[in-house]
Amino acid sequence: MRVAFELTLEDHKAFQRYYFTQTKEGQRLVRRNLVITASCLAVTGFVLPIATMSEWMLAGVISGVVLAGLLSGASVLGRSALLDHMVKRSLKAQEKQSPRMSVTLTAEAVSVETDDVKSSFLWSAIKKVTISPSLVILHLAENRAMLVPAHALATAEEFQAFGDLARKLAQEAAEGRTDDE
Repeated sequence: MRVAFELTLEDHKAFQRYYFTQTKEGQRLVRRNLVITASCLAVTGFVLPIATMSEWMLAGVISGVVLAGLLSGASVLGRSALLDHMVKRSLKAQEKQSPRMSVTLTAEAVSVETDDVKSSFLWSAIKKVTISPSLVILHLAENRAMLVPAHALATAEEFQAFGDLARKLAQEAAEGRTDDE
């Protein structure tokens, strides 16, 4: 099965959202950035009132109230805002138009072709196939993947059939790997 398409910024955005919300590595990055953001807010909320007030007891109470407000606000609003920021930041490299490409699924391999490059990956190299509402993601490694967007196929049924075929071929290769070992 052969599909030709161009990845749009929305396709990259959908993948980044998937990466940051569904993969262990992405979730770890979001947690780390959330902790850093909360720590900066905590320092600001605690040190500023103490540094600006001469009455230490009153400054401590105000610091506690400010700190509690900042941390609760950061945890409620911060995760989605941080996620949006991380997606935007990771898309900076994708701002230029993606090249036209085609992906071909055969029983032996996945072939990816652009104007400049032609690559083939045996199904045994595909670690996982994820089907989301807008993308089929062929995971090559922890941080590498091939994306096939839904808009590359004419109908939702064709998109689902493409995803199912990719998943079937990857599972067959994985079963062959375990039989050989």
